[in-house]
Amino acid sequence: MMKKINDHAIIFTLDKADAAFIISLSVEYYGIAAESTIACYKEKCKELTVNGTGPFKFKNWQPGQKIVLGANENYWGSKPYLNEVIFIPFKKNPDLSLSSIFTFSITFPIYALNNTNFFDSIVNRKTTYRESFMKAKHYFVSGIVQGVGYRYFVNRVARNLGIKGYVKNLWDGRVEVFAEAEETLLHQLEEKLQLGPSGADVDNVEVIEENLHGYQDFQITF
Repeated sequence: MMKKINDHAIIFTLDKADAAFIISLSVEYYGIAAESTIACYKEKCKELTVNGTGPFKFKNWQPGQKIVLGANENYWGSKPYLNEVIFIPFKKNPDLSLSSIFTFSITFPIYALNNTNFFDSIVNRKTTYRESFMKAKHYFVSGIVQGVGYRYFVNRVARNLGIKGYVKNLWDGRVEVFAEAEETLLHQLEEKLQLGPSGADVDNVEVIEENLHGYQDFQITF
């Protein structure tokens, strides 16, 4: 049983002890279904009732074929960068997902870990994938950005996002950032560059498109 205390707290009451309960709450693909959704599932409704407050909202579900989610314009957090997300199973046609990736029909496959043929194909064509989806950008940040922990702030943000490249101070008082990642991740980084740590005061972030250099990690350089 679950009881709401306020907008930020709830109480769970379990029928029996469950040592894995806390861990289960942190698993990203788990969720809390509304009573109406559960009731509809038990009654095998023709049109399922789906509720949620995430960045995407339910649009359509064709069992065994696809699930379609649309951007939630009323989402309380950062607005989603995609207008629509479609989940499609590829059990009967493993090659379809691979071909779709390289024709831009599908940008991010979630596939069974034991499908070695699929992952072997990805490895063999990793250069094509990298050139198709990875971008590189040069950032030059001006303002009060030296001596305030700005480089360490950028290093932490970039590593958390999985971005490759470097950050360093320039002689003229600016901070230089070179970053390689998918466009959505670079957009998130740029938002953080505009903010900086608490002691910084960012005046401007100059952005220059670059060619990929193939950095393997993100570092503070001098």
